[in-house]
Order: sequence, then C-alpha cells, then structure tokens
Amino acid sequence: MQEQARFDVSLQAVPDLVAKLRRIPASARRFSIGRQDAQRRYRIPEPLLVALLDAGLPSRRVDGEVHFDRHDVVNVCIHLGVGPMSRAARRSWPAALTAAHEAPIRYRLRYQADCPEPRHDGPCRFDVTLPGPTARQVVTTPAAGLRLDVDVPLQDGWPAVPDELAARLGTLDEFEFMRLPPSLQRDLTFIQDSGLVDCVGVSELVAQRAAGVGAVARRSFGVIAAPPYANLHYWAELLVDDRWVPVDPVLVGAMTCWGVLDAATWPPYRSIGPLVVRVADDQVLLATHNGGDVQVALPSRWISGRPAS
Repeated sequence: MQEQARFDVSLQAVPDLVAKLRRIPASARRFSIGRQDAQRRYRIPEPLLVALLDAGLPSRRVDGEVHFDRHDVVNVCIHLGVGPMSRAARRSWPAALTAAHEAPIRYRLRYQADCPEPRHDGPCRFDVTLPGPTARQVVTTPAAGLRLDVDVPLQDGWPAVPDELAARLGTLDEFEFMRLPPSLQRDLTFIQDSGLVDCVGVSELVAQRAAGVGAVARRSFGVIAAPPYANLHYWAELLVDDRWVPVDPVLVGAMTCWGVLDAATWPPYRSIGPLVVRVADDQVLLATHNGGDVQVALPSRWISGRPAS
C-alpha cells in the first residue's frame, strides 16, 4: 500500500517534471540509455516510463529500442524518488548533514577502476588525483586494476554565514536543481532563462554574486562523500572568519522541497561541510590509465563520525 502511494505521487509529478525537462534544447541531448537499461540499472518501473513517454519526455528509437538522454533519466530518478540515486539524495545526504555524530567525521573513499585495455603490454599505471594538494601513482596489473583506499577527515564547526551576507547573496530560490548536459552547465543565459541549474552553475552564480557584494568566494570541485558511493559535485565556498565555508543553496533548497531537510533549521546558506570533500578549484580527472581517461567508481564508508542512531 505504501509503495503504491509513493508510485501514485510519482505519477502525479510526471507532467510538471517533463515540462521542465523539455526546456533543455534537443541539441544538448545524447540518447544513450535504452529502455531496458532505464529499468534495470536505474530502476525506473515500466508503468512510469510509459507515463513519462505519454507526457512527452524526449526519446529516440535506436536499433528498434526506445532510448533516453542520461541526464533526463537521472533527473527522473532524483525528482520522482525512484532508484538508488534517489535513495542517496533523499536519505544518505540529509543523514550526513543533520545527524548527531559520534566522533569527528572521517570517510574512507575507494578509488576503483578496471583496466580499460586488459590485453595491453606492460603494467597499468594509474595516476590518481586525491583530495588536497597531493597525487599518487599506482602501478598494477591489468587483472588487478585500481583499488586505492583513501581516508578523508572533514572539519567540523563551520562558522555560520552572516545573515546580512546571505540576504545580499539571495536565496537562489528562483532556480531549480536539475542535472544538465555539459554544454549547458556554465551557460548562464540558459540558466537564467530556464530557471534550471546544476551544481556547476550554482557554484558560478554564488561566486559571481559574492564578487558583486564584495565578499570573498571560491568555486570547489570534489565529491559528496556520504556512503555508499561518493558522487562528483561542485559547490561554492565563502570566506567567513578566515575559514572557507562550503555552501550550496540550491541543493539545500531541493532537499527541503523533498521534505528530507527541515527548512526552519536549514536556511539556504547553512554549510554543507559534513557532506563534501574538496579536490580542486575546478573539475579534474580523478584518475588516468597510462595517460588516458578512465572511469572511476568511488565506494564510500564511514570510518568515524557515523551518524548516531
């Protein structure tokens, strides 16, 4: 009964979500996710896919099978509350932000990658970008691939962003969090016109507004580290009392809209510091294999500071 109720809520939200997704121009889409993959990998049930198609979600038939844009599929999962991506955004992330912690927060991230060319001659050389100013080279065999554990401590007690500064920056509640294709992530004209923005654009907007009111800010690239998997993320950091305070007003706003954060205790500029690990100022490859790109998975687990039950 409860599952059916959640599914009914998802169905009711379909037309509004599809209307927003259709603001994304067709030229930015890449139809790489087949219907079966959407069901099996992303756990979108077939009746919901039918409802999305009936509402006009963009799709394309490839080799006889309906395909979807990957960013559309991710947005469906996050905003309609289906699949493992939704569980991370609606359970793991707010738990890391709000729970009382037993000890200082410490995550263990595992950099995990398979050799992309397992028949190549010689060893695998993985060059890995780690949080902070360090890097590491791991030499291994094609069969072993990359398995590197990194313990990451997080600071606590982030100072509050002054109310006056938060008011001058604005809440950004005119924008809605939406995963966007790379060609649109920094397109501020599209963002302003559509009202859609992802974490890349939010970091740009906050830094831009901070500069406009004489505050000091920087953009950050890294990961949302909450278990079970870390996710790549951008955010802005404001200099408050000589400390860089990580903020993401649009992500906080999304979680309050989903009902997983209490809006009364989570104003837009409350720090997301318990959740994020900084790697660099801007996007970098987390690992390369013999000089070429390689896809990295980032399983994450608590070492200390696990939220108290």
